[in-house]
Amino acid sequence: MLRKIKIAAFLAVIMLAGLRDGVSQVIKRDVIDPNEAVVCLIDFRVDLVMGRTEADIGQGKYCKYAMDKKKFLSMLSPRPASEFYMDNNVRAKVIVSPSSSYFIDYNGVVRFEEKKFKINKKDFMNAIKKLRD
Repeated sequence: MLRKIKIAAFLAVIMLAGLRDGVSQVIKRDVIDPNEAVVCLIDFRVDLVMGRTEADIGQGKYCKYAMDKKKFLSMLSPRPASEFYMDNNVRAKVIVSPSSSYFIDYNGVVRFEEKKFKINKKDFMNAIKKLRD
């Protein structure tokens, strides 16, 4: 138990050290097609000691991918607003415009404003492309 607490504290320090880099820096460094969305991602297959929130996942260090906007929107299946969304275990942020972002939790539930959707995580992972290292 003590080891898990030490690891969690260590990861928190690393996370806070990386907060200076933002999505705007990613967009400035990388040429992104206007038909593509920026994707900030922590792989769904990675087990985390501490989950990430929507604010955490939007940090530049996670924003290394892009995806066709139309492809992304076509992958969404509507769900009721009551669908459970894990806001403390967010794995992806898809920025389709400066004012529109979709968040995807560990289970593949997508939140956009007050609306909920479901996405196939495997298809989503296959559709993204890496921008940089």
